[in-house]
Amino acid sequence: MNPESDSGIPQEVPVSYKYEIRSSTILAPLTSIKGDVVKKIVASYSGNERFYYHPKLMSDFDQLDLRDQAEIIKVVKPKIWLPERIADSQWQELLGDEIQKNKITLLREAVTNLQVPGESYVFQRTRKKDKYVPESDDGYLPALTITVSVTDFLLVVGARETDRFDATRTIASGDKNYAGGKKFTFASLDTYDPQCAKVAQENAEAVKVRLLDEQRVAIQDILIQSRDAAGIIPDDQRLYDLSPEDWLSRYQQQWNQRQKLQVALWQDEEQKTLQEFRAEWDRYEAAATTLRQARHSADEVARRAQDLQIDLGTVQRPHDYMINIGADTLQIVENMTASLDRFVKDATEAIEGPSDLNAEYD
Repeated sequence: MNPESDSGIPQEVPVSYKYEIRSSTILAPLTSIKGDVVKKIVASYSGNERFYYHPKLMSDFDQLDLRDQAEIIKVVKPKIWLPERIADSQWQELLGDEIQKNKITLLREAVTNLQVPGESYVFQRTRKKDKYVPESDDGYLPALTITVSVTDFLLVVGARETDRFDATRTIASGDKNYAGGKKFTFASLDTYDPQCAKVAQENAEAVKVRLLDEQRVAIQDILIQSRDAAGIIPDDQRLYDLSPEDWLSRYQQQWNQRQKLQVALWQDEEQKTLQEFRAEWDRYEAAATTLRQARHSADEVARRAQDLQIDLGTVQRPHDYMINIGADTLQIVENMTASLDRFVKDATEAIEGPSDLNAEYD
């Protein structure tokens, strides 16, 4: 006779008719102190492939005779997963958890962004914030909301030093002006907190190193939390062939192998992204250098025309000094360089006449 579950579906394991398998537990009829027969849970195991937990024998299991105990152990023991299988399952659970996955993604982006090429600096800005003040202990002063001043301290990495200050696009730090970059708020204090003065003096590189370490530690904490969520097997040699220590060693070894492969993949992606940032940075720097050289050539040809008292007529120099290198986009910088090159060519021809090559086609 096969026992049936509450749904009337026969169970997969033919336990003695005295026992009932309900979901992922085994119940046995036991006599209470009052002499009543009560069904008690004597063993449990995971009946769900996705949410595995370690099978275990309950305290009431000891009230069964040895023959019945052996029969139940035969049912429960096949439900035990090897530590390697559990580690793989936990790892897949981590990668499939949208909340944890998003946390790791944001932390990894921060790790990458903190390493981008460029200048780093610290600046601060003040804002207003509503602050709730609870009622006083004696009830004399009512609860209220007040407006306070808060100072945010930000680290900027990957910024470019600009030719000049621009109120809408640059930030002044020390005697330099910067544009662009990636911002990280690393402290927020009441404006009149004495600590503000100390935080304002923090070195940008030191802050960057600290934040980078914090992001990496936060990723590691998520991995450890997910690893430890599996718990550890009960110290029960009736059910388990491994000791808890041996089980944990094998489990962690498998987890560490999984983690090592994943971290290596993340590091490869990180380096690839940083290479792209570096290539973009170098392209802009090369374009800026070319623009400065074009400006120099334009200055020389304009000075030469002035010295020779030659009217360049319709040959007009573009307004290249309106370009703010470091703040303007790569496309704007490249376009201005092309305009300056045309000016130098046309101005030179106005001074010297068309080149022989052009004359040949005239």
